[in-house]
Amino acid sequence: MTRPSVAERLPRVLAVLAYLHQEGSASVAELAARFGCTVEWMRRELQLLALCGVPPYDALGAIDVFVDGDQVGTGRLPHFVRSPHRLSRAEGLAVLAAGESLLASGLFDVGPLDEALDALAGALGIDRADVEVVVDAPPWRDALRDAADRSETVELTYYTLWRDEVGDHRVDPLRVALVAGAWYLDAWDHRADEVRKYRVSRVQDVRPTGERFDRPVVLDEPRAFVAPAAAREVRLALPASAAWAAEVYPAEVVARHDDGGVELLLQVVGTTWLERLLLRAGPDARVLEPAELTDLPARAARRLLARLDLP
Repeated sequence: MTRPSVAERLPRVLAVLAYLHQEGSASVAELAARFGCTVEWMRRELQLLALCGVPPYDALGAIDVFVDGDQVGTGRLPHFVRSPHRLSRAEGLAVLAAGESLLASGLFDVGPLDEALDALAGALGIDRADVEVVVDAPPWRDALRDAADRSETVELTYYTLWRDEVGDHRVDPLRVALVAGAWYLDAWDHRADEVRKYRVSRVQDVRPTGERFDRPVVLDEPRAFVAPAAAREVRLALPASAAWAAEVYPAEVVARHDDGGVELLLQVVGTTWLERLLLRAGPDARVLEPAELTDLPARAARRLLARLDLP
C-alpha cells in the first residue's frame, strides 16, 4: 500500500475528529472502513492525534482522544465544541480569493475545492466569474502543464544555474506546481534516467515532440528543491549582512551567532552559483567544509578581479 501523503492525511484526520465529536465513540475498524484506510493506519493516526491540539498547546488545548481495546472515545475536543465561526463578508471574499489562487496553483484536486468555492460564492451572493485572481506565471508554464496533461514528451531549452549554462533536455512532464512562490516542473529526464526538477522561470523554450509516454511515477509532495545524488554538503559561515541567504536558498541553519551571523549547510553540485553567493556575501563569508573548498571565496575574488583587469 502506498504511504498516504500529508495532503491526504490531514483532511482525513480532521474528518475523524468531527465524526467522533458527532457520534461520541466508534470502533477502530469502523473508522478505518469509513475513512478509507487500514486498521493499522487508523491506529497510527489516532496515536498522532494524542500529540495534537490548539495554541498555546497546553492541557486545555489538547485533543483528548483515547483508545480502549478496539473502541475509540473522546473527551475534550477544543476544535469542535466551540460554535462555528461566522465569516464577515470581507473574510468570505478573502477566503474565496485564496481558494481561487490555490486552484490556479495546480496543487489541489479541483473537484472538492471547486465545489466548496461554489458554495461560498453562493453564500456571498456573487458570481465566481466576477472574481478574477491573477497568479503571476512564467511564459512556459501553461505549455508544460498542457504537455503533462497530455502525457506528451517535450524538449526543453533550460538554463542550469549551478553550471551557468544553457542546454537541451528531453523530458516527460509529470507535474507543474507552485511551491514557495515559484513554479516548478517535475519531469522524467531521458538523459539522467530519473525524475528531475526544473524551475519554470529558467525554461527558455519548449518544443512538443508529438510522442506520448506512459510512465507510472509516484511523486512526493511538491518541494522547491531536491538535492541530486551527485550533490555534496558544504558548510558556510556568513556575516549578519548576508544572513538573508538562509531564507533565499534551500539551506539548513546549523548555528546563529550573537552578532547576527549564521552557519549554513547547503547541498551543492556545481560551484558557479556558490561563488556568486560568496561574492555577494562579502569578504567575511567563509567556507568551513569541505576542506578543498575553503579557498573558494579567494579564488572567486581573484577570478573576478582578473576579468575586471583590476589590481
